[in-house]
Amino acid sequence: MGRSTWVRQQTFAGSVAFEPADGEVSTIYSTGGGPFDPNLEPLSQIIATLNERYGTSWQAADRVFCDVVAEKLAARPDIQQQAAA
Repeated sequence: MGRSTWVRQQTFAGSVAFEPADGEVSTIYSTGGGPFDPNLEPLSQIIATLNERYGTSWQAADRVFCDVVAEKLAARPDIQQQAAA
Protein backbone atom coordinates (compact mmCIF):
# COMPACT_ATOMS: atom_id res chain seq x y z
CA MET A 1 0.00 0.00 0.00
CA GLY A 2 1.25 3.51 -0.78
CA ARG A 3 2.27 5.90 1.90
CA SER A 4 1.17 9.55 1.98
CA THR A 5 3.64 12.23 2.88
CA TRP A 6 2.46 15.70 3.85
CA VAL A 7 4.79 18.64 3.47
CA ARG A 8 4.03 21.85 5.29
CA GLN A 9 5.31 24.98 3.60
CA GLN A 10 5.61 28.32 5.37
CA THR A 11 3.86 30.98 3.33
CA PHE A 12 4.03 33.97 5.70
CA ALA A 13 6.47 35.31 8.23
CA GLY A 14 5.79 38.29 10.46
CA SER A 15 2.98 39.53 12.62
CA VAL A 16 -0.54 40.60 11.92
CA ALA A 17 -1.68 43.79 13.60
CA PHE A 18 -5.27 44.92 13.67
CA GLU A 19 -5.98 48.58 14.10
CA PRO A 20 -9.35 49.77 15.41
CA ALA A 21 -11.54 51.28 12.72
CA ASP A 22 -15.18 52.04 12.09
CA GLY A 23 -16.85 49.61 9.78
CA GLU A 24 -19.48 46.98 9.32
CA VAL A 25 -18.96 43.34 10.16
CA SER A 26 -20.76 40.78 8.06
CA THR A 27 -20.51 37.03 8.08
CA ILE A 28 -21.59 34.20 5.87
CA TYR A 29 -24.17 33.43 8.53
CA SER A 30 -25.89 36.82 8.41
CA THR A 31 -29.59 36.42 7.75
CA GLY A 32 -30.76 40.01 7.74
CA GLY A 33 -30.71 40.58 4.01
CA GLY A 34 -29.92 44.25 4.44
CA PRO A 35 -30.53 47.16 6.73
CA PHE A 36 -33.96 47.80 8.19
CA ASP A 37 -36.10 50.01 5.97
CA PRO A 38 -38.59 51.96 8.12
CA ASN A 39 -40.50 52.91 4.96
CA LEU A 40 -41.74 49.39 4.26
CA GLU A 41 -45.39 49.23 3.30
CA PRO A 42 -47.70 47.54 5.80
CA LEU A 43 -49.19 44.21 4.75
CA SER A 44 -52.67 45.74 4.52
CA GLN A 45 -51.46 48.24 1.92
CA ILE A 46 -49.73 45.56 -0.12
CA ILE A 47 -52.89 43.43 -0.07
CA ALA A 48 -54.98 46.43 -1.14
CA THR A 49 -52.64 47.08 -4.07
CA LEU A 50 -52.81 43.43 -5.17
CA ASN A 51 -56.60 43.48 -4.93
CA GLU A 52 -56.82 46.61 -7.07
CA ARG A 53 -54.30 45.47 -9.66
CA TYR A 54 -55.49 41.89 -10.10
CA GLY A 55 -59.15 42.09 -9.09
CA THR A 56 -58.69 39.76 -6.14
CA SER A 57 -60.24 39.97 -2.71
CA TRP A 58 -57.31 38.91 -0.50
CA GLN A 59 -57.37 39.71 3.19
CA ALA A 60 -54.67 39.47 5.86
CA ALA A 61 -56.22 36.20 7.11
CA ASP A 62 -55.59 34.62 3.70
CA ARG A 63 -51.86 34.61 4.41
CA VAL A 64 -52.40 31.97 7.12
CA PHE A 65 -54.34 29.84 4.64
CA CYS A 66 -51.57 30.12 2.02
CA ASP A 67 -48.91 29.20 4.59
CA VAL A 68 -50.87 26.10 5.61
CA VAL A 69 -51.34 25.01 2.00
CA ALA A 70 -47.62 25.53 1.30
CA GLU A 71 -46.67 23.42 4.35
CA LYS A 72 -49.03 20.62 3.32
CA LEU A 73 -47.69 20.62 -0.23
CA ALA A 74 -44.09 20.63 0.98
CA ALA A 75 -44.81 17.55 3.13
CA ARG A 76 -46.12 15.49 0.20
CA PRO A 77 -43.58 12.96 -1.15
CA ASP A 78 -44.72 13.43 -4.78
CA ILE A 79 -44.18 17.19 -4.52
CA GLN A 80 -40.78 16.63 -2.92
CA GLN A 81 -39.78 14.32 -5.79
CA GLN A 82 -40.87 16.88 -8.39
CA ALA A 83 -38.96 19.62 -6.61
CA ALA A 84 -35.81 17.48 -6.46
CA ALA A 85 -35.96 16.64 -10.18
